[in-house]
Amino acid sequence: MSTKGEEMNTLLVGLLLALNVNAEPLKTIDGFETPGAGWGGAPHGLAWDGSSLWLSDTLQGKVFQLDTNGTVLSSYNFGPLLGLAWDGTHLWGVSNSPYPRGTVYEIGATGQVFSSFSPPGDYPSGLAWDGECLWITIGGSFMGTTGKLYRVTKAGVVVSSFAIPNDVLIPRDVEYDGMNLWLLDQGSGSGLKRLWHFTTAGSLIGSYHVDSFISPYPTYHNHSPYGIAYDGRHLWISGETTNLRGVLSDAVFKVLPVPEITNISMQDAKPVLELRYVVPFHSCTVQRVPNLGLQWTNIWSWTSDGFSRTWQDDSATNLPTCFYRFAAE
Repeated sequence: MSTKGEEMNTLLVGLLLALNVNAEPLKTIDGFETPGAGWGGAPHGLAWDGSSLWLSDTLQGKVFQLDTNGTVLSSYNFGPLLGLAWDGTHLWGVSNSPYPRGTVYEIGATGQVFSSFSPPGDYPSGLAWDGECLWITIGGSFMGTTGKLYRVTKAGVVVSSFAIPNDVLIPRDVEYDGMNLWLLDQGSGSGLKRLWHFTTAGSLIGSYHVDSFISPYPTYHNHSPYGIAYDGRHLWISGETTNLRGVLSDAVFKVLPVPEITNISMQDAKPVLELRYVVPFHSCTVQRVPNLGLQWTNIWSWTSDGFSRTWQDDSATNLPTCFYRFAAE
């Protein structure tokens, strides 16, 4: 006859297995072909407007509005845009014309230009919006310059900046997840394509091989990750010549953060599980642990940037941290 402690140990081991503790921190769960996939397209910039994706294609010179299944909702001609961002009202795009300084545009729903400015450096390639300002990717070691991320106002006035590591060979699109920045690196060969994670002050949080969660085609590794967007729960990544369900194609991938278990403890004779996600959830729902019949509720007290709060509501929204604590009801 097993003891209570043995039963609890079995339960905790089951929790570890059920939550796949050794999984990669990012996992592709879905994807779709982009408009003009193949020789007819070159998907680059990507942005999320709260309900749909916006994708720029540099070969077609078009901007597409897509649903999350890849269905085209609208499109317009604009010219090649390397990066996209959504500010809550308008789309922003960055081009490399006139070369090499380029131009940042504020764009309406049908392609009309509301404003524009010159980026703060040569070879711009990505855009993000953090709620107040734009972030612009500039340069990179492959271009023979120091790569930087600039935070600028809508008028192009520089607020802050930081240099990115020389290991970032060909920086592409950038995205803000409510806390930190994600930067895609196209690289220059197999195994060098990375997704970099920085604080807004420029501290490196980590980097991840794109091949670890977007599998390369078995005999063709020259795929190019270009665009990135964040929808409050998932990252979306666009790329050329990628492996979409075993077929070489241009595609957009839906990427889900996989939790890392940081601690297991007991509270009132019930297990408490603490998890870390590399991408914060901006919506929280009750999670059910597979095969165990237990329901877990977010009760994590967190501290970040000098302030702290406690969440105990299963339907809480706008959670601004990557750390969560779950306890059995």
